[in-house]
Amino acid sequence: MNKLFNSELEIALRLLILMDEYDNLSFTKERLICFDFITLYAKNFNVYHKNINGDNIFYISEYSSLKQQYNKAIKLLLIKGLIKLHKNNFEYQINNLGSSFIKNINDEYALQYRRIFTFVYLKYNSIDDISLSNEILSKAIFEV
Repeated sequence: MNKLFNSELEIALRLLILMDEYDNLSFTKERLICFDFITLYAKNFNVYHKNINGDNIFYISEYSSLKQQYNKAIKLLLIKGLIKLHKNNFEYQINNLGSSFIKNINDEYALQYRRIFTFVYLKYNSIDDISLSNEILSKAIFEV
């Protein structure tokens, strides 16, 4: 049976939505991972009133276990030509093809993900990648 949730395709679509919201910005891989994870579990990070995929008491264990899936999703987006890599600083940015593609996906989940990510971005955009990652890891320490 194929894995539907957190498959590389699902993650790739979420990352495209995320990058499309701020299409003039580029993001490091770590920032993309952190922003996506916090968007999924926005309630746990006191950013939104609910978690888009529902509550999960083991949510924090997904953070490290999904890193390989994120790598595959980013590679898929690069291979399909939907994002570009800025090699001088290893940051990713959606391109015109990726933006045109993701704008066609406007179901309720995508709209809700965009809305929640806006709150996540407003709360966390000014902190560096290490602090952002530590924000997630600190949840693991305090919620055990």
